[in-house]
Amino acid sequence: RTQLELWDAYGSKKSPEYLSGVRAPGEDKSPRERAREKLLEDNPGFEDARHRISAYDKGLPDSLVDNYVEYYLLPILGYDREVYLRDHPEFYEYWVEELGHSEIDFDSLDRRIAAGKGVRERLEELPPPKPIPMHLLSTDELINILQGEPARDWWEGMMWKFGGGIPDEEDVRRILAAYGATAGEIEKLLALIGSTFEGRSIENVDQLVALVQNLSREGLYIADILSRFPSPPVSLVGKTPGHPLLAAVHKEFEETLLRGKRLE
Repeated sequence: RTQLELWDAYGSKKSPEYLSGVRAPGEDKSPRERAREKLLEDNPGFEDARHRISAYDKGLPDSLVDNYVEYYLLPILGYDREVYLRDHPEFYEYWVEELGHSEIDFDSLDRRIAAGKGVRERLEELPPPKPIPMHLLSTDELINILQGEPARDWWEGMMWKFGGGIPDEEDVRRILAAYGATAGEIEKLLALIGSTFEGRSIENVDQLVALVQNLSREGLYIADILSRFPSPPVSLVGKTPGHPLLAAVHKEFEETLLRGKRLE
């Protein structure tokens, strides 16, 4: 098998090389995470190659392939990716016009970086997150969790984590894989999103909720997959499609976005 085939095989239940994406109690990584991490360690150029293949699949011109690889090798956390786009205007223009991503407000970037550092400091002071057994909680208990201080801190933290916005398709793939979704599950999810996603940035909370709801429809109980996010709200959103708390989550998320804009 090629390295890329082996990477995908670890996440495919039809493969003899399939490994569980569930972390055992007391473990910080699942068997699949450890195997993929070792694959990257043993093959230093593999991650670069994965993104290079993706660039050619998307039809990028040769002159911008290196930029694409460099961009996706940057961490999701923080603003490194936005800074890279600002410093590479030709790639940024293609990234927006041909790959369909949203334009970035570079004028406010320095201010958002400064604000994000403060959020990160607050997040580091929070206790480690615990998975929520949603089926054992009453609606009132769920509402109390959603309205509590940790939930509000989480919303602000997500704005910092994703550079002031929502992750694009490549980020969603990496995040879901890191939190236990198989390659097949990720592809199925993205296919269900269809024209509302299609390689573009997820631009609003409705599209983010669509991701979560479609995961639920496919039987991927969101609490099992995403409970390791530092986020009661994400687990709450995924309880069931159309859950009554969904409106509260929308409101909380939108208010956080507005607060961020006012800070700018």
